[in-house]
Amino acid sequence: MRIGQLAQLVGVETQTIRFYEQQGLLPPPDRQDNGYRVYTEKHGPAHSTPAAGAHL
Repeated sequence: MRIGQLAQLVGVETQTIRFYEQQGLLPPPDRQDNGYRVYTEKHGPAHSTPAAGAHL
């Protein structure tokens, strides 16, 4: 799934997903040839931790 889909799934803005990634709170996603992030179930709600903030 792409970043917008993940953001909608967990109820945050795409900037929040990018911030969590930069802070190391989410595992880095794979990238497509065009640079788009590709998220999997390891990035979704089941991966959420209190350290990731109240939104996740």
